[in-house]
Amino acid sequence: MPQTDSPPPYLAGSVLVLVGPTGVGKTQLALALARRMPVEIVNADSRQVYRYMDIGTAKPTVAQRAAVPHHLFDIRDPDRVLTVAEYQVLAVRAIEGTLAKGRVPVLTGGTPLYVRSIVHNLRFPRVVPDPALRMRLEGDLKRQGAEGLFQRLAELDPQTAATTDPHNGRRIIRALEIFLKTGKSKRHLEGTRPPVWPLYILGLTCPRLQLHQRVDARLDTMMAEGLCAETRGLLERKYDLTLPALQALGYRSLIQHLQGKISLSEAIQQAKRRTHRYIRHQYTGFRRLEEAVWFDVSCRALDDLAAQIAVSWPAGSSLDAWETGRASAAGRSNGA
Repeated sequence: MPQTDSPPPYLAGSVLVLVGPTGVGKTQLALALARRMPVEIVNADSRQVYRYMDIGTAKPTVAQRAAVPHHLFDIRDPDRVLTVAEYQVLAVRAIEGTLAKGRVPVLTGGTPLYVRSIVHNLRFPRVVPDPALRMRLEGDLKRQGAEGLFQRLAELDPQTAATTDPHNGRRIIRALEIFLKTGKSKRHLEGTRPPVWPLYILGLTCPRLQLHQRVDARLDTMMAEGLCAETRGLLERKYDLTLPALQALGYRSLIQHLQGKISLSEAIQQAKRRTHRYIRHQYTGFRRLEEAVWFDVSCRALDDLAAQIAVSWPAGSSLDAWETGRASAAGRSNGA
């Protein structure tokens, strides 16, 4: 393959998107790419945007972030909620800035809606928040919990409820706010548009049991690294416990333990079960990325995959031609 000091047009104008469930190896692949290509990593994880939550969200380490430019990590305190619409603006800005430098943006993360806001160039409802209505709904959230408020959303707007996390109180409130202000489903007011740049979407997967074992072991490692102390630090900052950031995997269960509601062992097992459920939720969301090419990491080393991407990318090779180690859609939904 001919070598050049300047990136060819295909490289300069395209975005690589890495998706997959939590714990599958997206960060490792992005960092392996950074050793071979002029990349910058753009976060698409809705919890890694928040400060003071390093261990439990599995953020790249300080050393890793120093080795390659990272964007949209640690940009908000946990009590400053980042909406998907706000994220979209910031991510577009980061991607455009990376492209302007002739480098490759690698959008990577496990939050399906964040990823789709870029891949499908989502249009969001322009409904101005109603402070009085929101205050009432937040009061309902505290009294009824997210599950109770979700039931109301399911009755009023089942179309939106079908794609809303029943544990995400803030997102439930926003969906109710839009319906109660307009009388229309949030899904009806949303839409997709053509992507801004050429996108190459790579999905990572592995058999479901193996993935569960990986995330269980990772949580045990997080506990050894101080996740409980990190959670205690969030409580000491007196944040509202209904904030989306504090509903993050691991933290929610450990908060219950620190409040004396459950034992530490119960909190750990509960966090593992919730992570398994969240993986199912992620796969459901990623099924909408019909353009994605999926690779089974249980039969393909991430370093080898990074090497192939680095070799193929400047030449404009289609990801569809990379058959070795590719996971079929059936394998992804049944075995992974």
